[in-house]
Amino acid sequence: MKRDHLERSPKVYLQEIVDFIERIEDYTKRMTYADFAKDRRTIDAVDANIRNIGEAVRVLSKHRRIKELFYHFGIPYADL
Repeated sequence: MKRDHLERSPKVYLQEIVDFIERIEDYTKRMTYADFAKDRRTIDAVDANIRNIGEAVRVLSKHRRIKELFYHFGIPYADL
């Protein structure tokens, strides 16, 4: 992983995750599951945002401060 990712504040990644979740909520509001299942564009948009969340979490998992917080609160942590 490049160092520039680790130099960004974890808050930036956490805010990005919140933003991605808000986008997913916006795309799917007022949709039933049946409506969602038929709408390929919405499925693709939600999928892309879920992948973006996964990438942000992956980067966060390597951040020293996040590891320290996991250790401090006794949360089991495995390096990815």
